Amino acid sequence: MALSLPAGRYRVTHLERGGAFAGEVELVVGRTTQVTRSALVEAVAAELHERGADLEGGFSAPFTSEVVTALAVGYQSGREPPAAIDWTHALGLSWGVGPAPFGLPGLEQGLALSYRRAWPRWLAGARLDARTASFRVAEESLALRRVGLMAQLGLRLRVAGALWLEGAGALGLRAVFRERGGSVTSGDFTAPAAQAALSLEHPLGAHLSAFLDARVELALVAVDGRRQPFVEPSAGLGVSWRL
Repeated sequence: MALSLPAGRYRVTHLERGGAFAGEVELVVGRTTQVTRSALVEAVAAELHERGADLEGGFSAPFTSEVVTALAVGYQSGREPPAAIDWTHALGLSWGVGPAPFGLPGLEQGLALSYRRAWPRWLAGARLDARTASFRVAEESLALRRVGLMAQLGLRLRVAGALWLEGAGALGLRAVFRERGGSVTSGDFTAPAAQAALSLEHPLGAHLSAFLDARVELALVAVDGRRQPFVEPSAGLGVSWRL
């Protein structure tokens, strides 16, 4: 008798008059495995009798397709399930807010566009953001603009149900410049920057999801010809379209 089953480890029990024999068999893709009585060891048949097992003989007929399906389902249900992943690519749009950088008064706000590629436990992607903060110095209105492009790599973890937690690190460059009256007066357009981020994401439908994130950025900005470190926190709210 021949059976066609998914690859994996199975427990085989052979029943016959006077006893039962059992053992584990490893099935490998592309290989035919022959199971013989000599490969099995004698098992206690009392439990099988209690369940009404027929010990009059071995398999009397080939398994039907329904039996094979039931075996496959039982095999799958007995395995440890892999981490669920219901999407591979995601485009995100978010709004963020944080204190104005460099010790300036007020708040900084901005928009970010992101792309993520997901695996069961890992994610990678890129993020482009643009931020602005307005302030006054000596009755003059000024604006600080910041634009950054980051490559990110992180981990994914299911928290509860469909709620996922993501942690990521990012490296990239940030342009920082000051505007007065609509004209750029000074800036650093190649400041190295690094980010650490945590986000919570929950689906809103088949493809749409919402997320909250918290970020801390370290940027080395040139001030008077010397690069100085600046650390800036921010929080964001956004949506993703996932495929």
